[in-house]
Amino acid sequence: MVGINEISDNVARRVRTTPEEVKRIIYALLDEIVRNLREGNKVNLRGFGMFYVRYRPSRRGTDPRTGKRIIIPPKNVLTFRANKKIKFL
Repeated sequence: MVGINEISDNVARRVRTTPEEVKRIIYALLDEIVRNLREGNKVNLRGFGMFYVRYRPSRRGTDPRTGKRIIIPPKNVLTFRANKKIKFL
């Protein structure tokens, strides 16, 4: 797994800046994406993919510990659809 430190180091070398500056930009970008998703907007990063929130209605399920039937409550889930160019699996 690659973390924020490795990514910021690599990007900093490519754009000739400091890893700290890159981290600030990455976190600002992520904050902006989350803010837009909370407002109900889709976020399309052209060439990468689209983030959006999807409503999942309540449904029946089974408690794996007890085997009892339960109702799973409705919730909003974050969804990502990758651009065709990066779909490699």
